[in-house]
Amino acid sequence: MSLTATQMVRLSVLVVDDENNFADILVQRLNLRGFIAHAVYGGQEAISFVEKNRPDALLLDVKMPLMSGIEVLKHVKQDHPKTAVIMLIGYSSVNEEQEAMRHGAFIVLRKPPDIDVIVETLKRALKHLQR
Repeated sequence: MSLTATQMVRLSVLVVDDENNFADILVQRLNLRGFIAHAVYGGQEAISFVEKNRPDALLLDVKMPLMSGIEVLKHVKQDHPKTAVIMLIGYSSVNEEQEAMRHGAFIVLRKPPDIDVIVETLKRALKHLQR
């Protein structure tokens, strides 16, 4: 099953990154490709947004101050297991990547990710979770 342009419009994505400019540019690029994308800049904001808006997917930075992406991932997957979570990582240890996968991340992508890779990864993750 492939996602059509019409189906893509209904797919919402939350970008969570403490680097505001990175998050905002990613949101713009996703919106241009038919997603409904929003950005928040911290972990607690992400959890609140997910509770109120129930996005289909998150693009979630691993390293953030106050609340790590791993902590956000745990909260989201506990309450919303069908939400696709793609972790974004600038630098990390193998342990962080393994921990993200163990807690339900669909995949870990290196920052800065190519927009075409993100779009294809989102399509695969959403298709996988709709089963």
